[in-house]
Amino acid sequence: MKLRVLKNVCIREARKDANTGVNVLTLSDGTTIEVDAVVAAAGVEPRCDWLDEVAAPRSKSDGGILVDACMRTVGPYGDSIFAVGDACTMSARASNPETPWFQMRLWSQAAQTGAFAAKVAVGVCDADALGFNFEIFTHVTRFFGLKVILLGLYNAQKLDDVPANEVTTYQRESLADATYVRVLLVRGRMMGAVLVGDTDLEETFENLILDGVDLSRFGPSLLDPELDLEDYFD
Repeated sequence: MKLRVLKNVCIREARKDANTGVNVLTLSDGTTIEVDAVVAAAGVEPRCDWLDEVAAPRSKSDGGILVDACMRTVGPYGDSIFAVGDACTMSARASNPETPWFQMRLWSQAAQTGAFAAKVAVGVCDADALGFNFEIFTHVTRFFGLKVILLGLYNAQKLDDVPANEVTTYQRESLADATYVRVLLVRGRMMGAVLVGDTDLEETFENLILDGVDLSRFGPSLLDPELDLEDYFD
């Protein structure tokens, strides 16, 4: 199977060739290609043009409505205007390079920010409320039938200023049980991980990221399937 990345085109028609049984796509530019599988990726952009920029200032980076740590807008009416989900830019929370959390416009984060803003609005939460402090990025999905879990700064997000010699990655893959594991460490402490398949490592890795345990002594053996991390750090 060959991988081909297509940008700035749409699928006009998808059909199966009656003679060969091959999947055929016709693209918006008129191109016809044969494929085994199609993976479509779509980004999200804030749509806030209807709201006055004085009342709700925007982020210059992505056009989202700037909010403070409690999801209140930073404009003159911040006490009465909240922005959550895809509409907002959470730079106040995402700016800390030591925190393994960053904003990604996903449904899970939209739900979390909405619930948090509602609690702040009725006075039962503040910026330091336990359970709503966005300590670690997490996302769970499925890809080609396999469970995919992303934890923390799994793709080195927010680490541009960290010297390369202080960043280490280890990975392992197993065709036998269709699993893949990759971890990212900064100065020996785990900051992110990618888990594909049924690895049963997600809870252990999440705790290691949050606790900031120095894992330098393990080296590549950190991912040795014979090493029972869950019992080791229990």
